[in-house]
Amino acid sequence: SEEDPSFEQEPFKALCDIEAIGASCSQVFALPEGRMLSYFGLVPPESSLDVPNALLGAIYYSYIFLYSLGAVPSYVPTVVTFGISCVAMASSIF
Repeated sequence: SEEDPSFEQEPFKALCDIEAIGASCSQVFALPEGRMLSYFGLVPPESSLDVPNALLGAIYYSYIFLYSLGAVPSYVPTVVTFGISCVAMASSIF
């Protein structure tokens, strides 16, 4: 389908981009560190598993939410949840 040439799309501006203080989270998301799995060599760059850190965070918080509801199977030991949480905290510090 052809696009209307008179239609101009405004460039995306994230809510966390604050020009007054020179902060731009969208620039940070575009850095190599914004995809930790490939940055640390755990998956090849540009592979289907090379997902943004935001997706990893969403998966983690979804797991924690389900865990708090008791929806995580009982065969997943608490130590696994503790380990996942430690990795999540370390990635936040990074």
